[in-house]
Amino acid sequence: MIEEKAILRKKLSASWKRVKRRHDKEGIIAQQLLFNPIFQSAKHILIYASIYPEVDTAIIRDMSWKLGKSVHFPYCDGDNLTLWRISSMAEMEPSGYMGIQQPSVLTRSKPNRIASLDDMDLLIIPGLGFDRFGGRIGRGKGYYDRLLAQRGSMMKPLFWGISFEETLLDKAIPCSGHDIAMDAILTESGILQTGIK
Repeated sequence: MIEEKAILRKKLSASWKRVKRRHDKEGIIAQQLLFNPIFQSAKHILIYASIYPEVDTAIIRDMSWKLGKSVHFPYCDGDNLTLWRISSMAEMEPSGYMGIQQPSVLTRSKPNRIASLDDMDLLIIPGLGFDRFGGRIGRGKGYYDRLLAQRGSMMKPLFWGISFEETLLDKAIPCSGHDIAMDAILTESGILQTGIK
C-alpha cells in the first residue's frame, strides 16, 4: 500500500499543477462555503494556511474573520498538530514543514489562544487528493491523520476536505486503519456529502 500511495501522490501532484482558471474556481469554492448553512452556523473553525498548488484559503480565512468567527490554524509541534486561535495574519510566520505559515512564537506564548479539537465546529482540511467517498491522501507525514483521530463518537467537529473538481478521484483512495475519512468534500461544483455523516 505504501508504494501504491507514493505513485498516487506523484500523479496527484502533477494533476494539481494542471488546474486551469484556478483563481476563478477558488472564488467559487469560497462562495459555496459562504452560503452553506453549516459554515454559517459554525462559530469555531480550523483553516489551513495554503501553499501552491493547494486551494488558496485566503478568501475563506478573511471572510471568516469578517463574519466574526473564531479562526484557528494548526501548528506542527513535533509529530502532532496543535490548534491556535488567530485574529490576523500578523500573528503567523513561515516556519516548519515546507515553510508553511503557522502561528508565531509570540502567539503560541499566549495560553488563551490554544484550542482542542473538541472546541471546533468545522475543520477545512487540505489534501493532495480526495475521492468521492471521503477518502483522503495527504503528503505522507500523517499530521492530519493523528489530529483527526482524536474526534470522539459525537462526530463533532465536521471534517471537510477542499479540492478542485478535476483533482477529485472517482476510484477509492487506498486507506489503512489510521486514515480518517472526510464528512464532505468541497469543490467549485458544490459540497459532496460522502455519506460518513
